[in-house]
Amino acid sequence: MDTSEVRAEHKFDRIALDKYLARHLRGYPSNSNENLVVRQYRHGQSNPTFYMRKGSQEFVMRKKPPGKLLRHAHQVEREFDFTEALHKVGFPVATPLHLCQDVSVVGTEFYIMEHVQV
Repeated sequence: MDTSEVRAEHKFDRIALDKYLARHLRGYPSNSNENLVVRQYRHGQSNPTFYMRKGSQEFVMRKKPPGKLLRHAHQVEREFDFTEALHKVGFPVATPLHLCQDVSVVGTEFYIMEHVQV
């Protein structure tokens, strides 16, 4: 897995994200004593992409980049909807789990999908 520490320009409040996921993501290990581990993938940087692990569960988060964006660029909402539509008809994609449009959580909209080891 080609990941690194989260780059300075993409850092966000992991504790806030952990609390949000505990409330909104079904099956998220909210009672775990383990910290949420977040690493950034070196690729997929049109929309920054992160590997996340809490206990034995693994996830991937894609979010909009920080800063001023073109109106129709970096639409993670559209990406989530497209992935969800493909998943519903049996196309082999990672299962989309949750879309968050509350920018107060990590600074931008984001979505969570299952982590798939290939």
